[in-house]
Amino acid sequence: MLQAMKTHLCQSANGSEIVYDGSASHATTHFEDTPELKPAVIEALAATAVAGETMFFEYDLGRVIGTTDLVKTDEHDEIIYAKRKSRDVYTRFTKSRAPQPCSTVTIFLSRLTEQRYELGSAWVGYLGPSFPGDANETPESRPYWEAHALVWGRQEIQSGTETTVCPW
Repeated sequence: MLQAMKTHLCQSANGSEIVYDGSASHATTHFEDTPELKPAVIEALAATAVAGETMFFEYDLGRVIGTTDLVKTDEHDEIIYAKRKSRDVYTRFTKSRAPQPCSTVTIFLSRLTEQRYELGSAWVGYLGPSFPGDANETPESRPYWEAHALVWGRQEIQSGTETTVCPW
């Protein structure tokens, strides 16, 4: 089995190399959707000492770096579900709301070696529980995603997966 090629991204504050799969990772899809994200992630990682097997954290850059697609919803929202590019589970979207200005980036890292980490995902916005149906689903996932959604039209989705019926 071929292993994906890892692209150097930056070094952390404590000297660990940060790499990512430049062809098919969740980080890559977010970098494509949000061009201002990559420099913000590099800035955040350069200021962060990384440690442990995995890290999942928010970093506030102290200035607006873009917009977050993650918004609270209510019974008045027009909701649609679809699978995003390179995803196996459905995401809840709203067609009723706009992205919100945000100064925070969320980052997920996994250790490859003692001094090398892989960026699995990153986005402008806040940390929330995994989507229902995801391998990392928690008891908080369903209640959270029943009250939140991503803004429709801002991320690439898999054609033909759209539905107005909740798939969870």
